[in-house]
Amino acid sequence: MTKITLFPHNFRIQKQETTPLKEKSTEKNS
Repeated sequence: MTKITLFPHNFRIQKQETTPLKEKSTEKNS
């Protein structure tokens, strides 16, 4: 049960971390 509860939480954090990362990459490419 803990794993199921943690998975969505970790997935959300990964999404938030990936968004700024992609924006930084786009700025470097520009």
